[in-house]
Amino acid sequence: MKEYKNAQGLALSACLISEVAITKVMDKLELNNFSVPALRDVFQAICSLFIKNTKIDVVTLATEMKQLGLQFDKLWLYDEFDGAVGFDSNIDDHIKIILNHTLTINAKKITAKINNKIIENEPINETIDFALEEFMNINKEDAINVFNSQEAVLDTVKKTQKINSSKVQIGLQTDIYDLNKIVIFKKQNVIILAAKKSVGKSALMSQIVFFNARKGMCGGMILLEGTINDLTNREIARIGSIDYGDITRGKMDSEQFTRYQKASEEFAKYPILYSLKRGLTFPQIKSKLIMMKNKLGRLDFIVIDYVQKIRTPKGHSRQRELADVSEELGVLAQEFDCPLFALSQVNDGGRTREAEDLENDADIVLKLRREVFEYRSLFIKTDKFPKLNGENMPEDYATLQITKNKNGRTGGVELRSKLEYQRFEDWDKVY
Repeated sequence: MKEYKNAQGLALSACLISEVAITKVMDKLELNNFSVPALRDVFQAICSLFIKNTKIDVVTLATEMKQLGLQFDKLWLYDEFDGAVGFDSNIDDHIKIILNHTLTINAKKITAKINNKIIENEPINETIDFALEEFMNINKEDAINVFNSQEAVLDTVKKTQKINSSKVQIGLQTDIYDLNKIVIFKKQNVIILAAKKSVGKSALMSQIVFFNARKGMCGGMILLEGTINDLTNREIARIGSIDYGDITRGKMDSEQFTRYQKASEEFAKYPILYSLKRGLTFPQIKSKLIMMKNKLGRLDFIVIDYVQKIRTPKGHSRQRELADVSEELGVLAQEFDCPLFALSQVNDGGRTREAEDLENDADIVLKLRREVFEYRSLFIKTDKFPKLNGENMPEDYATLQITKNKNGRTGGVELRSKLEYQRFEDWDKVY
């Protein structure tokens, strides 16, 4: 305990003499990492000075604490920080001690809750699910997450400043130019990609997430239908520009097979983990995602293919079951703090099949159409051939309608479907 208290003071005192220490403390620590009230106030004042880009020393610190209305003893402040250590070489050790102590306290609280559930003979499966979820969130702030306005502003401005000063890509993008002009897939977004059967929604979803995987983004894919061989060969076809039909029929020539091998080597490097099991429930999905996150170190995106295949408790209408699924998707995106892509089928009216709640609760809704394919399929009943600019619509013409985009604009994107190579492209490429 003494080591922890000393580490708090040393970390904050280092901020008074080192920009390196300030950057590391601002990046790694939060208010809840400081147990001593006086040190919490000092940390809050340092955050405020950092945001204002003001030099941090004992004088400016005292002035800032006074302006913020924080209680402090001026003598104590000078005694504690005026002789701040003149080096930052141990700042990483101080931060580690602080974070480990916070983790220890949180782990003890969780363990106590788990023991109470066992003593009260609660169902063991529910207790295990509770334990998995609690320990997954152990590095996050308390579940209540109550902030006053000042704390909210400090946290928000700090994160925004970090984004503006960083060259790191914000959110996930795609290799479809026109789509990038309208949407960006951000952390905690729930993105519904909907289409009729066999239109190509799985191919488009894979194209989007694998594009980001090639840039080093880590992901977890929950596949509730299909096989890993199909998924792998589709991506190899896309990377190598090989006709997918030639791959599945064993008709590749020697030149294609050379490209197949090269593309497979690239695909093998993707930092993605896959679950291929049908009939999973949400607790089971969460459990698998936790294991994926532990193995990869982080999750930059999640894919669930597809929503209607998630197994839900019996006893409710299918509409009610999928409404619950809609809510759970949002919880997953928030807990794992990354974009969550969920595939869904649509009915003949273009609505997400069986559950409007999916669209209502989603942050972004994308609807893929290939009208000539749909016209010639059994899924619509019409004898009117689709037109484009007064002419019969080309076979490879597709559209992606962004029907919902929270905090952004909606619209349509014209695509060229090249499903022989398992990809979609801008209808008119302009790069």
